[in-house]
Amino acid sequence: PGHIEPGMDNEHMVSNVDLVPTVHHLLGLSPGALPGINALDKDALDSRAVVFSECYDHDISDVDDPTHSLLYQIAIEKKWKLVVPNTNFLQVEGTSRKDHINGRYYKDVHLFDLETDPEEMVNKVQDHPEIASRLMARIENWRHATPSSVE
Repeated sequence: PGHIEPGMDNEHMVSNVDLVPTVHHLLGLSPGALPGINALDKDALDSRAVVFSECYDHDISDVDDPTHSLLYQIAIEKKWKLVVPNTNFLQVEGTSRKDHINGRYYKDVHLFDLETDPEEMVNKVQDHPEIASRLMARIENWRHATPSSVE
């Protein structure tokens, strides 16, 4: 109380990588070159175009190469969510959302419209290949960026 104004923000995207920079801000510390933004900074939130994420298998398969266990790369841009599977790692294929929830994984790229399909049931990649391509390129750029150059 007195330091953070209570409220709900349904407009901006935040990520778990924003936690440390936000806490640093609250403590009066500099976040340095950490990825993420101060989630209390409206200008930073307004300028964010995409949030990226990766999903890994629960059990790491190669401690010297942690990315070997990568299941998916994800980009969320406003209403669009792109899910790109690592087809080299996925072993058990699922074809439905129910399969996916039960531990089977998609082997094809999925694009979801989160406004009209918040439960991610309908793959729109065939309807919007240009959006999928643009977001795939953004994922590639993000993966090869240095921490200080990440959006």
